[in-house]
Amino acid sequence: MTRAFSHVGWYDFTDMTEPGLKFLTMEFLMTLGFEEEGNTTYIYFRFFDEQFKLTAKELSVALGFDKKCMLDPSVLTKTYKYDRTTWWNKYSEEPVSSKNSIVPIHHPTLRMLAKWIAMVVHPRSDLRLCSLPELQYLFAMAKKIKLSLVMSMLAHWQKMIAGRCPIDITTLVTRIATHVKALDNAQVTYLPWGDEYQLRVGVEHFVQEHMMREGPGPSGR
Repeated sequence: MTRAFSHVGWYDFTDMTEPGLKFLTMEFLMTLGFEEEGNTTYIYFRFFDEQFKLTAKELSVALGFDKKCMLDPSVLTKTYKYDRTTWWNKYSEEPVSSKNSIVPIHHPTLRMLAKWIAMVVHPRSDLRLCSLPELQYLFAMAKKIKLSLVMSMLAHWQKMIAGRCPIDITTLVTRIATHVKALDNAQVTYLPWGDEYQLRVGVEHFVQEHMMREGPGPSGR
């Protein structure tokens, strides 16, 4: 997976070690907004009641995506001939729909990556579904195309504050706050690294979900 993340420009993004901040995350989500000005997307948000403004590119870099990552997924169709139906049918016998499951994906690495994206990038209660943006990201990974996740993440975050699912982006909010220097000289209390606030997913989870096999396979590897 590390190699796949490197190819697509996500290596630094996936290295999530920052502790979370509950109330700062709530403030960020409640004040998050973005608007288009010409060809540039600007993102607005607040930390400690101070407003910040970043371009989509700046936020992408702040989150850890490579500077060379493209922001617009439509480039995949225009430049790389991405077609949703063709791409899905290449790795699954299930008819393409708006509610495709990741389970029928034949390719084990892509199936694993699909589950990771559903857990980390677009966290939600039903991790079995594979959305349109997630299919695009799997295509980018397979073709080694540097593509940022920032635009679909923003759209997902705007829905998160009104949803009923757990808010699982506290680490990323801390990363953004650090980038804009909002935490300089701030007195904050981080969420503890305990089971109450941290979900640990081991090999047993992926074996149970038929994502991978523990131990050597039939070939002995």
